[in-house]
Amino acid sequence: MGGPPKIGRVDPVEFWGGGCDDPEMGLAAFVKYMSKAMAWDRASIRGVRCFQTPAVAAKALGLPLETAVHVTKAAHTIPGQMGRILDMTKPRMAALWHLDVGPCVGGVFEEVGEHYGGAVAVCQDLTVFNVTSPPTRCTSDRRR
Repeated sequence: MGGPPKIGRVDPVEFWGGGCDDPEMGLAAFVKYMSKAMAWDRASIRGVRCFQTPAVAAKALGLPLETAVHVTKAAHTIPGQMGRILDMTKPRMAALWHLDVGPCVGGVFEEVGEHYGGAVAVCQDLTVFNVTSPPTRCTSDRRR
């Protein structure tokens, strides 16, 4: 069983422990349900996610650079890679998600733009894409 790649864990997890009178509270049940959670986690990230570069992530998250390299490259696509992917696929509108929209976001657009010259948007909750004949529009609706 693996750990959640969303938080950078790529190594297997080892479980051990005692039994329990209630089978639904025992180690076997825990492993069963954690396996289901990990399957959901893997399935939920099938799209390509863009993340900050390791140096920016280290500074923003207060991580050592070595840890930031592992987190950004093991479970995420960094901006330069994203730009290359977009250049190969040539979407009408590229959508980046799972991206910190803080002060460093401009650097992400710059690095993506080194390889891809098309339209790029950062998705957040409730982002709406109106896919019509050019131009495709992207808006964010914060109403609930």
